Amino acid sequence: MPYVVLDIIEKIEMSGHDTEAEARAHCRRHRYPLNIIFEGTFEDIFEDRYGPPVAIYVWGQGYNTVPVEKDVPYSTYRVRPERLPSAPGFAVVLVGHKHYKDVRDEIEAAFQNGARLVWQIYEDSRLIEVHTAADRKYTRWLREEDVIDAGDLQPGYSMKVADLFEEVVVE
Repeated sequence: MPYVVLDIIEKIEMSGHDTEAEARAHCRRHRYPLNIIFEGTFEDIFEDRYGPPVAIYVWGQGYNTVPVEKDVPYSTYRVRPERLPSAPGFAVVLVGHKHYKDVRDEIEAAFQNGARLVWQIYEDSRLIEVHTAADRKYTRWLREEDVIDAGDLQPGYSMKVADLFEEVVVE
């Protein structure tokens, strides 16, 4: 199996290697602050098909392998679907870990299917980008302390952005 090393400096550089030994030698040779070795190819990295790191090398620590432990639980947020507007012409695009182009394609598809209002929702950060069919070039960003409404699609609907989300613990 091939190996990919992410060399983390001001930007991230990648290099491919045929064996784990070659990947580790690369990390020892180069003085990047942080190197992360993954099993797989460049394509695996670009398509988010990689597993946990094989090793992490920290410069100045003698390039000793840092053990990679199981993640600890953390809190994040998710949309409460029952609190979203139920009006025809309304659509939601959850960003998650989607690529920018995929999100834009979903928004465009929603408009082509008759949506007049699209909320692009970033659940982790509780941000909403509001798109309207009337003016697709202009978007409005709302944070958790802002109030959001459904415009003329559902008069009377409005709530604080924070109230659309619930906190969840990820194990």
